[in-house]
Amino acid sequence: MEDGTVERQGQRFLFRYECLLNQAQRRVWDAITDPIEIERWTGNRPQLDLRPGGEYVVSHRNGMHVVDHVLEVDPPTRFVHTFWEATNPDAQVTWMLSARVEGSILRLTHVMSEADIRAAASTVARRAASGHRLA
Repeated sequence: MEDGTVERQGQRFLFRYECLLNQAQRRVWDAITDPIEIERWTGNRPQLDLRPGGEYVVSHRNGMHVVDHVLEVDPPTRFVHTFWEATNPDAQVTWMLSARVEGSILRLTHVMSEADIRAAASTVARRAASGHRLA
């Protein structure tokens, strides 16, 4: 799948993306769950308590702290967490990994309610209008 898909299910939206990767499943798992590895590709090192109920805290360069929570962990195949929970209380991100001969497959699903999408759009619009950098 080169492009993602969006599916509406009542008041919820499912954003799906699948990617074939040359990296081994374990390497990709580390990239999405190890704070040092996350920092390598996002520029922000989170504090991550990798167990259900654990906090996933990202401190952005603009001083903003985003506190999310780990919902499910099944190494090295499944990682589920909230996403900007204070703004989008219903949003969840699911990372699914599977091995293939030449690397791995990453399936990313982001579920948001219609209310979450409206709140997120409003937050981004307010910051943009105030000249706030979104980092």
